[in-house]
Amino acid sequence: MGSVILCRVFGIPIRAHFTLFLVLPLFAMRMSQSMGIPWIGGLACAIGLFASVALHELGHAWVSIRRGYGVRDIILTPIGGVALLKQSPRKADDEFWIAVAGPLVSATLA
Repeated sequence: MGSVILCRVFGIPIRAHFTLFLVLPLFAMRMSQSMGIPWIGGLACAIGLFASVALHELGHAWVSIRRGYGVRDIILTPIGGVALLKQSPRKADDEFWIAVAGPLVSATLA
C-alpha cells in the first residue's frame, strides 16, 4: 500500500502515504519562503496543515463509528486524506452525517 502508521486514534491507524514524506519538505520550503520565516517554521506550518487534514478525517471516522460502521484506517496523502470505512453506510442520514462531520471539524478549527 506504500504507507506507514504514524499513530492510532480511537484505535484507528492513521497512515501517511510515502509520497507525503517526499512532498513535506517542499511544502515546508515553500511556506517558509512565502511567509519570510525560517525553514523550521515552514516545516511546523506544513505539519500543522497535514494535522488539520487528519483531524478532518477523524471527524468522518468518529461519526462513522458512532453510527455503527467500522473504520479500517485513515490515509494522509499530499493532496488530502481519506477515512476508509469497513462498510458503506446503509442509510442516507448516516451517509449525510458521516460526510458533513469532516467539514464541521475543519470549520471549527478555522
